[in-house]
Amino acid sequence: MDSLISIIVPIYNAEKYLHQCIESILSQTYKNLEIILINDGSTDNSLNICNYYKSIDSRIIVIDKPNEGVSATRNLGIRIAKGDYIGFVDADDYIEKNMFEVLLTKIKNDKSQLCAMTLYIVNNYGKGKFIYKNNNMISGNEALKQLLLLKFPTSVWAYLYSKKVIKKNYFNEEIHFFEDFEFNYRILSTIDKVSICDLKLYNYRTHGNSTNSQKINDRRITCLKICDSIKKDLENKGRDIVKIAVYFRAHLLISVIASLSKSKNADDKYFKIVCKKSRDIIWDIIFSNYVPLRYKILILVFSINPKFFSKIIKLIKYRKQN
Repeated sequence: MDSLISIIVPIYNAEKYLHQCIESILSQTYKNLEIILINDGSTDNSLNICNYYKSIDSRIIVIDKPNEGVSATRNLGIRIAKGDYIGFVDADDYIEKNMFEVLLTKIKNDKSQLCAMTLYIVNNYGKGKFIYKNNNMISGNEALKQLLLLKFPTSVWAYLYSKKVIKKNYFNEEIHFFEDFEFNYRILSTIDKVSICDLKLYNYRTHGNSTNSQKINDRRITCLKICDSIKKDLENKGRDIVKIAVYFRAHLLISVIASLSKSKNADDKYFKIVCKKSRDIIWDIIFSNYVPLRYKILILVFSINPKFFSKIIKLIKYRKQN
């Protein structure tokens, strides 16, 4: 297999983990790689680390630019990538040495447009997160259904994409939370075949600086734009999975409500935005067979009185601590 694989690594203040990340890519059993390291305005030693590896391996391209966020950084990588296939690795993670060889082999054998990894390793503990049990090939429509139920990989590092697919899609730079989901939603909406790999080939690292641990802010709340865009897209296409999408819309809303509950003295504007969104979709949620009862109750209470909801959450936390 002589296909070129471009690997895009967005980097922001990742010096603690960057050596391990780059070394894991360089040691891949599949050698025909283009490794694009993009320093997104780091203030630590990340750029020097990138330049060191560039000096010892001609496959590495280093780009240094002002901080713009992960979506803009990945988009730049997609634009300059020359590979027949494109993959992503986060700078604080690392990969098994045969990952890209396995993914490309499955794509070639299945004649599919991408391969998704449905298991991965978390924090070196050897535990893979079960998402979707199937080591064969499924349709893009089936993958889309599973994605909307959050039973399919949402992160872009879990995929190897054909250039023909990915060059038609770029990240929405106005969305800063769940941006991977929104990107993969558009990808899976347009393809026929998806290869599945259920080997644990990606090592994902969680830590206190991760996006999922952040409190409410302007960037985090941008994810609510996804609710409306997905609903509109499915209705326009007449898809039968519009009802399934209600589950994801509810989950997205709950994630933002959870961020609000973590935040002390959150600005009233956030409560107003989330309250309006709760009221906009409450009836879809209440009558959905896909949305859990606990989601329905939480969103209903929040839509009626968000401040009262926050007091309940704080009271529950206080009792648990005492």
